[in-house]
Amino acid sequence: MQSKLYVLKSVLIMSLALLMAWPLGVYAQDDLPLYCATLADEDCAILLMARERMQEVRSISGDSTFELIISNIPDAPFNEITLDIEQQSAYNFSDEGMAARAKLSDVELIRELLQEDPVAFLGLYSELIVGNNLESSFRISVSEDTMALIEEAIEEESGDPVPFTLPNEFGVSSRIVDGTMYTNLSEMLDPLPGFKALGDVWFGFEYGPMMDITMAAARDDGDLDPMDEDEAAIASQFIAAVSGANGGPLISTVAGLPFGEDILPSIEFERIEDGAGTVRIRTTIDYATLLSEPAVQELLAELIRDPDFGDTDMSDEEMTEAMAVIQLMGPTVLDSLGLEVIEEIDPETGYLVGSEFHLNWDIEALAPLFSMAGGPDLSELEDVPVFSMNGTSAYSDHNSDLVIETPETALIFSIEEILELIPEEELQMLLSGPQEPEYDFDVTVPDVAALDTENYAEGAALNTDAAAANAVSAAADAVSAIDSSSITEEAKEVAFALLEDARTSVDEGEYEAALQLFEAAIEADPTAVAAYNERGLVYYWQGEYAQAITDFSVAIELDPLNEQALANRGSALVEQGLYEEALIDFDAALVLDPAYSRVYAERADLYYSLDVYDLSLADYALAIEFDPDNPYLYIDRGLVNYSIGEYEDEIADYTSAIRLDPEYSRAYYYRALTYEDLGMMDEALADYSEVVALEPDDSGAYYDRAILHQAVGNNAEAAADFERYLELEPEATNRADVEALISELQ
Repeated sequence: MQSKLYVLKSVLIMSLALLMAWPLGVYAQDDLPLYCATLADEDCAILLMARERMQEVRSISGDSTFELIISNIPDAPFNEITLDIEQQSAYNFSDEGMAARAKLSDVELIRELLQEDPVAFLGLYSELIVGNNLESSFRISVSEDTMALIEEAIEEESGDPVPFTLPNEFGVSSRIVDGTMYTNLSEMLDPLPGFKALGDVWFGFEYGPMMDITMAAARDDGDLDPMDEDEAAIASQFIAAVSGANGGPLISTVAGLPFGEDILPSIEFERIEDGAGTVRIRTTIDYATLLSEPAVQELLAELIRDPDFGDTDMSDEEMTEAMAVIQLMGPTVLDSLGLEVIEEIDPETGYLVGSEFHLNWDIEALAPLFSMAGGPDLSELEDVPVFSMNGTSAYSDHNSDLVIETPETALIFSIEEILELIPEEELQMLLSGPQEPEYDFDVTVPDVAALDTENYAEGAALNTDAAAANAVSAAADAVSAIDSSSITEEAKEVAFALLEDARTSVDEGEYEAALQLFEAAIEADPTAVAAYNERGLVYYWQGEYAQAITDFSVAIELDPLNEQALANRGSALVEQGLYEEALIDFDAALVLDPAYSRVYAERADLYYSLDVYDLSLADYALAIEFDPDNPYLYIDRGLVNYSIGEYEDEIADYTSAIRLDPEYSRAYYYRALTYEDLGMMDEALADYSEVVALEPDDSGAYYDRAILHQAVGNNAEAAADFERYLELEPEATNRADVEALISELQ
């Protein structure tokens, strides 16, 4: 699936690059625009006309500028960072391109394709790009401070100084003409020392055929996952909006998005002083209204609790306090950004002819907040910090006979020539990702979405083992006795510090010290989920499974949606022989985190121990999909393949493990055993030799290689390996038999 996501991302990235050359805007999907309710009739009519007319535009050109300035930042390693971009662009859709754009603007069609035939959806994007002739050129210039920071980052990453001065100005020009993509080499090479392009030289490759090959690979593999109903509903609205992006007014863009109705009440727009023959509309945001919207608050809460962004352990009370602070201070902070968009519309034609984007952060307006937070007194700064972004665009040639011409001098590579430059193995990886053995059953995740997580924390029918059942019962009693209202913030800080010390002790292998620190952390804050979960792991490693189950169960009682605690309790239940209960925990963990590779692996191992080989292989396939660089997963799957006699797949798995870790001796050993079973004696001997080279004290490898040498008539080598085996195993119970074999061989 990951390889197919790569295909999807590639197409979408190319499409996004193409759309960046278009004027900003998406036409609304709503037949009765909500925003017209607050507009004068004349202004609403102009916006509606602009929306309709821009949908019909098939060709347009534009000139844009963008400026970023960051300066006067206290203690920053730079004086001023600036970035200036100038861009000229033009596009012209063919009939086929317009047809593809119309299909991609059809919400119902896109929803159906995303659910039933995602490859056909990618094909529509291919038609859109190939059906559009595009010309784009831009120049970027940055300040010396900016280049110094870039050079410093390169040197830190590479460990070597940059061998030449990087240019602080460069340009890139590109075109797409009749399915061939061109890039101007001279603009890219001329600024670099030692390079000088000979004239205006362009490099081109056939984009259309490349897309055809990519689509064919995705269709042949057949595992580009369709979306579920909810995902497809949201994605289709976004895609239909983006695909219709053709310079329509910004407010109608917002109305067409899935969350449009939620944020429309917070958007303010007004007709300001007209331009020369144009109507100018300014769009701003009422942040107080925006932050009070339930949908926005729900999104903020999800972000705050996202493990990659905020605090997953935040209580409901803490979340309420955080949201109150956001609603109190958020509008002031966001208003200080000075964000606004101004659009110019020709009232005669309905075409959008210009737009402006402004963000000029008024940091002085935040002086009271800085003072409240104990920050610097802005009035004492010699120069107030500056952060600004400003862009302007002018559009013309609407529906004119624009011609995007093929460059006069272009080095064009056909798709066949490009593919010939790529080694076959790498080409297959590029087109379809690592090739895994195919199985004749479906790889599915059990559907336990309806799991009652509230009642589930009390235990999953653990009556088959009294110790485990008592452990879960004890956990419920422990949590019911906690008075969370009595836990102060100071106590939570103490608990966190103790938890960090406990983790250090665990890393150093000092388990008894760690258990004492975990106990102290829990005493300070009995609701510290991480402390219970991590103490449970220490008990698990020490073989104290009932105590481990108690701690994991307390963590689940406190946080029923904690996938780590569920996975850990599942592991402990396996050790107690409670396989059905363990599967319930594993299934629940995977519902909460469908990409949890370790849980797929543990469930696969459990299925393997129960001789359910098809489900074991299915889970190992998923574990590898989400952790493809883990050699141990390939070894474990290889053992399953061995059990069902799939020796070629087994060898492929061991070979994958060796590719990922060439010093993984067990992979060579297992592959040697399989080669031997298949009668591939030379290959087996080579792998045994790799094992003893990596593990010179591995007596078993010497013994197995000796047996194989003897079988193929290498008597001297067999005798030497048997002797080495006895050196390593002086107390071997089969010593007399081995000594007799040595005598026969000599």
